Amino acid sequence: MDLVKKNCTIRNVSADVDRLLALDEERRNLQQEIDDFKAVRNAKSKGKPSDDDIVAMKELGEKIKQREEAFKSVEPEYLDHLLVIPNRTHPDSPIGGESDFVVVEERGSIPQFSFEPRDHEAIMTDLDFLDFERGAKVAGSKFYFVKNDAVRLNAALLSYGMDILETHGYT
Repeated sequence: MDLVKKNCTIRNVSADVDRLLALDEERRNLQQEIDDFKAVRNAKSKGKPSDDDIVAMKELGEKIKQREEAFKSVEPEYLDHLLVIPNRTHPDSPIGGESDFVVVEERGSIPQFSFEPRDHEAIMTDLDFLDFERGAKVAGSKFYFVKNDAVRLNAALLSYGMDILETHGYT
């Protein structure tokens, strides 16, 4: 768990790993109890149960129900903590911000233009192909909707790509 805590620190993620471990242990114990009670109940239900067995199976049913409710109450918090834990950082990844990035390789030369180049976002916005405002309302910031002729262009490119894949035997 030290590796997980260290990885959280490296990635600047605030995660309560100790609480996650406690919840995980509680979850596992509850699941084990549920499985054990069900195994006993199933063993007692084989054949013709006696009156004592019927009473015992009802008690087991209540215990199972209680443990399942406890499990269901622990599960959401467990998942909330689990979802905060980031993926492991590759050992070769530099730690830090953009200033700590390392250029591994450069190929070719940077082209020179007689005009100021614009990124695809600016071009598509000017052509009325993107709607950032509605996209942000629906899915949050940094999301957009493609619209107008860009939708047809996207569909055409997908179709073209599928045609190429089909000629190479992918169906």
